[in-house]
Amino acid sequence: MSSSTNNNSIPPPTGTSASASATASATASVASEDEYVRLKLELAQVTAATDTNRLQSRTLISERDGRRDDTEKIIAETEGQQKIIQQIKESNEKLRLQIKVAEDERRRLLELIDGDGSNGHVTR
Repeated sequence: MSSSTNNNSIPPPTGTSASASATASATASVASEDEYVRLKLELAQVTAATDTNRLQSRTLISERDGRRDDTEKIIAETEGQQKIIQQIKESNEKLRLQIKVAEDERRRLLELIDGDGSNGHVTR
């Protein structure tokens, strides 16, 4: 029994099946490499697109911040202009009042002159 052959062992592949097995293994390896290269290329493309989107986002954020600064300046200028406009309105109202007072005084003086019978001519 010890000298008998073990029937449970699997014999090594013969010439044709060994060649087919090696070819299948090589084909699987090439397919695996192709898939790896394809995935690496796809990753590079996605990374480039992500980087581009980040750059665009940063650019847009920078533009937004610049516009915000411009808006704040415009608001400050507008508030200053509104104060000036209010001051002009108040000044105009004071001038109108002074004009009315001056016209009333002129009218009163003309009435005094006309009232003394001199027909508007003042003699000394």
